[in-house]
Amino acid sequence: MRQLLSGIAYLHARRIIHRNVKPSNLLVTDTGILKICDFGHAVECTSTQMQNTNDFGSLWYLSIEQLLGSEEYTSAIDVWSAGCVLVEMIMQRRLFQFATECEMIRGILRICGKPTESVWPGVSGLRGMQLEELPDTHTSHLRSSLGRAVSDVTYHLLERLLTLCPTARITAEKALQLDYFTVNSDEDDCSPDQMKRWLITVVYGEDFLDDDLLF
Repeated sequence: MRQLLSGIAYLHARRIIHRNVKPSNLLVTDTGILKICDFGHAVECTSTQMQNTNDFGSLWYLSIEQLLGSEEYTSAIDVWSAGCVLVEMIMQRRLFQFATECEMIRGILRICGKPTESVWPGVSGLRGMQLEELPDTHTSHLRSSLGRAVSDVTYHLLERLLTLCPTARITAEKALQLDYFTVNSDEDDCSPDQMKRWLITVVYGEDFLDDDLLF
């Protein structure tokens, strides 16, 4: 995870937004070096905010602002996607896995809580907030959704990566300064031979990790 966020921070420092961070676009060499690949959707950020064209990214890793129909987006969308990847690494399942954009919105808000204007100025005007059957609760259930497999230090990182308001979401560079990385030394990182190997499969145009098909 340190390598992923370091790579994203490197891109963002050079004003590049990847726009499609997901497990199948992350390659690991036999020496344990992570490579971010597939820059087909990447753009150079020419301003602080980019126009949202909704023609990029994979559904299960799209940021909440993209799903809600925000007309503009920032490099924070890559950080959200990284949070989704971290959950998948830890729990070996997706936290937000729904079939449509509308179901994704409802599912994310059920877990993370429905945002208010006080925590996300302007959110009530976004198209997706007008959907029917949105959850009424503003309370986050992220901690309970993650279960006991996630430590407090890991939860704190995930909470910052999956912050609903994009302007309040932590940057990749600042995320690397959290306890998840500073308390755990490099000695705690797994070696290449300890890494679980997955076969990437595709179902209905989306990538998934098949635990039964190891190579």
